Amino acid sequence: MKKIAIATALLIASTAQADTLYGLYADANYWHTSADITDNGSKQSFDDEGNYMLSASLEHGVPLIPNVRVRHADISHSQNTAITRDEVTFTSTDAIAYYEILDNVVSVDLGLGAKRISGDVKYTGGKTLDLNKTLPMAYASVGAKLPFTGLSAKAELGVGVGSNVKATDAQAEIKYDFVKTAAIDLGIKGGYRVLSLDYDEMDVKYLGNVFGSQVPYKADFKGPYVGVEVHF
Repeated sequence: MKKIAIATALLIASTAQADTLYGLYADANYWHTSADITDNGSKQSFDDEGNYMLSASLEHGVPLIPNVRVRHADISHSQNTAITRDEVTFTSTDAIAYYEILDNVVSVDLGLGAKRISGDVKYTGGKTLDLNKTLPMAYASVGAKLPFTGLSAKAELGVGVGSNVKATDAQAEIKYDFVKTAAIDLGIKGGYRVLSLDYDEMDVKYLGNVFGSQVPYKADFKGPYVGVEVHF
């Protein structure tokens, strides 16, 4: 019995030590978004849609080497009338290197990365707007835990600025860990996310051929989300 107790204690200690050396977080979310598009001064609202977003983070205790976070969202909206169908379809993918400035009841992360926007806007009549851009991005995250409850809150902000375009990506959420062991944490969460794309100039195509450029174009995608998160 004593040997079993010692072995159990060693296993728990080694797992706790491993968590201080590295940790993997992953989540999957359903995001119900609305879309407001301003195309060359003309504003229109696209139909609400259900989209998805994923993220994963790898944290470790190695000095000077940053932690890594990847986020991905797949977004699609359309506007339909009896004779027209306009569509915006794109993905937003972030790769972020960040440092934990604080990591206790209150956490603060700061980092740099890149945001890749891939997709287009298609209008009835053959007009297409090219959304493809890769932007350098600054990243910040602030979180807080309510000890012994499994409850936590978190807010993230990413701002990317590139040639003729700016992207602002903000979200805030509340999470509840309903499974919390030495080996794994499993939680459910809900929050709100806003992704804004502001182009000063972009390529315009007609029937697949580049016709010229257009200014300006602005798109706001926002709405609530729910998801699950696992921490190893």
